[in-house]
Amino acid sequence: MKSAKGSLADALDRPDPAIRFYLFYGQDEGQSRGHAERLLKALGAEKFAVAGQAAKADPALLADEASAIGLFGGKRAMWIEPAGDEITAAVEALLEASAVESPAIAVGGSLRKTSSLVKLAESHRAALAHISYDLNERDSQRLVSEIAAGEGLRLSDGVAARIAAAAGNDRGIIIQELAKIAIYTGAAPDNPKQVDRDTLDDWIARIR
Repeated sequence: MKSAKGSLADALDRPDPAIRFYLFYGQDEGQSRGHAERLLKALGAEKFAVAGQAAKADPALLADEASAIGLFGGKRAMWIEPAGDEITAAVEALLEASAVESPAIAVGGSLRKTSSLVKLAESHRAALAHISYDLNERDSQRLVSEIAAGEGLRLSDGVAARIAAAAGNDRGIIIQELAKIAIYTGAAPDNPKQVDRDTLDDWIARIR
């Protein structure tokens, strides 16, 4: 199914056990990868890499791996990156399998709406597809605030905008810099720290 507007956060943080296949694709590959990593964390699963070409060569591969139990008994999730139409047949087999132990997470690039993989993921009840567009200024600031909160950082007015601009609205850079600022300030979810303009200036001076 196609992710509904405003429902993605819930789908990532509280995964539906009925979903067997997740597809994150679009212009902003960093954002897609970030969604996939967030989902992986919520699943409490270990990443198990599967090559797209291997799935193409053996359409039963994903279904077989999804039915297998991890070597040490822990949860795992198949991770396919990059992913494109070459894995469509393998995903079909996964979705039609009688039972699975592990879901599959695929990270694709700018797939077209006519992509067979996109069509399958958007139409099947046991799949979820989400497209990641390039972040605009407002979206970037919102993203900074959300990630900062997860790091235990409380941002004063104007700080989110400065961080987003300095990162060029790039999700990957935003995540990296906020993690560094959290270490610098000693912030954590259970030990939040305020980041005002002076704190940010001190941080910038420190890394220059």
